[in-house]
Amino acid sequence: MSVSLALIPLALTLRAVMGKDKFQNWAESVQVTGLETDSIQSFPTNFRDGAILTRTLKEFGVNPIQGVNGTITCTVQGTHLTFRQHGDAPFSVEMENPPSLQEIFMYLSDVDDEYKRCVQALVYEKLKQRAAEQNLAIETEEVLDDNSIVITLTIQK
Repeated sequence: MSVSLALIPLALTLRAVMGKDKFQNWAESVQVTGLETDSIQSFPTNFRDGAILTRTLKEFGVNPIQGVNGTITCTVQGTHLTFRQHGDAPFSVEMENPPSLQEIFMYLSDVDDEYKRCVQALVYEKLKQRAAEQNLAIETEEVLDDNSIVITLTIQK
């Protein structure tokens, strides 16, 4: 007996909800509404795990600093970013004096995509670990064109 599981990349699932367009729409709406770029502006994100966010920012070549209160700060293209989380809610990001909000949002969109990839990799590894603990053997693994992963598990007797 075998069981097939498809791990759809979080990027594809969440893109339907958030998508890169949301970041562009935010940037466009900020420019349209005439918000000043010389103030601190706060925006919601999808980031829920500070360790994964820190890892993702490091992979992007940014030197994030994690504060004792859970904040994560870094500087991107001369803009100071502060990621804050309140309780179990996703992080919000505060931008101080961004030269171009559209550039910052596009950068955050790329970070969002990488963050989702990191989450998917962690879920994949956890699945493999749990399968082994539950006396299941991985029969086959296949990465599809859309980066989803199909894993076929065999129940061991």
